[in-house]
Amino acid sequence: MDNVPPGPYLPQKVQTKLQITSPYAGWNLYFPDQMYSDHSPIVEKVQVFEKYFVSWNKLFDWDDIEQKGFFVLDYKELYADQIIKDGYVHMETELRDSPDKVLACMGLAMHQIVSHKHQQEASAVLEELGGPQHDTTNYCSPYIFPRVLNFGSPLALKNFKANCYGQ
Repeated sequence: MDNVPPGPYLPQKVQTKLQITSPYAGWNLYFPDQMYSDHSPIVEKVQVFEKYFVSWNKLFDWDDIEQKGFFVLDYKELYADQIIKDGYVHMETELRDSPDKVLACMGLAMHQIVSHKHQQEASAVLEELGGPQHDTTNYCSPYIFPRVLNFGSPLALKNFKANCYGQ
């Protein structure tokens, strides 16, 4: 300790992140501050939404969703579905208390489906042309926003208070 310079001495801190590969191409788009974990409750919610979207795939035009960058869900239909009732029991309270997280789960689920569909189509085209198959594995579609209709009662802007901001 004799060679320590005068004044406050702070050791340098090194912070590292352990990168775990995610099966979700857009994980970092929707959850940039959270590391992927197989046992995360977020993954379970995303999987529930994926099942729901695939079960109602006739309602969605995957190419249109990718082009527009958003999709619309009716909350009443979503909440009445048995897949959601069984797999995501507290969706209503979480959507009210932390809508950003629930919407991110919805968006990531749709993003995964759209990206996977795009990869399948690109692989089929490459197979027809006789090209290499490995070029389509890294596709990541742009950010896709979910829009939820019929959730809660509408609020007139004149009644909107500053303390409601962020909720």
